[in-house]
Amino acid sequence: SSGINAEYGGTLRSEPGMPGPPPVSVKKLVIPRRLKIGLLNCFSLRNKTIDVLELAVDQDLDVLALTETWMRKEDGALCAEVNEVDFNIISQPRRGRKGGGVALITKKRIKTSRTILKFNHFECTEVLLKAPSNTRIVVVYRPGTSGKFDEFIAELEDLFLKLAERKECSIVCGDFNVHVENDQDPRPASSTNY
Repeated sequence: SSGINAEYGGTLRSEPGMPGPPPVSVKKLVIPRRLKIGLLNCFSLRNKTIDVLELAVDQDLDVLALTETWMRKEDGALCAEVNEVDFNIISQPRRGRKGGGVALITKKRIKTSRTILKFNHFECTEVLLKAPSNTRIVVVYRPGTSGKFDEFIAELEDLFLKLAERKECSIVCGDFNVHVENDQDPRPASSTNY
């Protein structure tokens, strides 16, 4: 279900013989369910699919964002394995070379739609979760060997601007390979504004 529904079809009144407020008619109370979201750099989903799915089940995650999936376009069997455990997978394999890739694993009850995004300095996939609430999740992976930090930040700003134009709540998560703990490099400090 997309939320906790409490229904009462009658009228609330005070106890007989007791003064109280006028009758109040209650139609329906909907308390939205919160999404439980996780993020994992899995360093290859291809060789640990069961472990990753167990993590999602054990933590009762609605959504699990994955970076470095190392998936390929022809990994249909892996997708079928995910689907057998009451999850769906939306994957964006790295184009043209090995490694990398991002994915989103969602519980089957969550309706999704995907938007293809292409950037030069990071890999990403954008998914709209239509139920239980309209929430847009973007999973980002920036390879640590990519360099070109300023170009990455410029493209990340473009992504944020695109998301700001959308009406849904947006969550951006992933592995940016930005080491803010490195005092010797002043560039990551500029990225902490996001």
